Amino acid sequence: MEGRSLKDFVYERTLTLHGDLKKIYILGHFPGQEGKALVKLEKPTFEEAQVKLFTGESSPILEEAMYFNNDVYHKYFLQLAPEISKVQCDLVYPVPDDLIAKYTESPKHIFRETAEIYHKYTKPFFIDKIPDSHIQWVYNIIDKSKETELTVFRNELFTL
Repeated sequence: MEGRSLKDFVYERTLTLHGDLKKIYILGHFPGQEGKALVKLEKPTFEEAQVKLFTGESSPILEEAMYFNNDVYHKYFLQLAPEISKVQCDLVYPVPDDLIAKYTESPKHIFRETAEIYHKYTKPFFIDKIPDSHIQWVYNIIDKSKETELTVFRNELFTL
């Protein structure tokens, strides 16, 4: 990572916490380096092959502590082996201010966008103002220079 280790990341504040999605966005920096860093931490879902290992000698359970017991209901905190307790981490560094704003928790509003509203407000104030440098990642996918292994389907009109 070009001389940066996530172990050096200094936490500043939480931007958004999605407990139900097991995802958090945090803002910080690297000591002695210019710019802010955005880190997304996410717990991946379990795979069936991993769950099948929960019994017997090869069980990934390192520690268990029951914290609730009521009739037939029992709840435990488990410390699992590292191969099951991995966390996915995405780093954006240096992170532009607009991405910090994008991932900062804000009040939610629902409104119905019509074609007229899109052309009058959304397109001129948001879509048309996106600099090419902020969507370079899209061009990289279209040009097949990045993320080609993630392409599921491609034709002359569409890439999935």
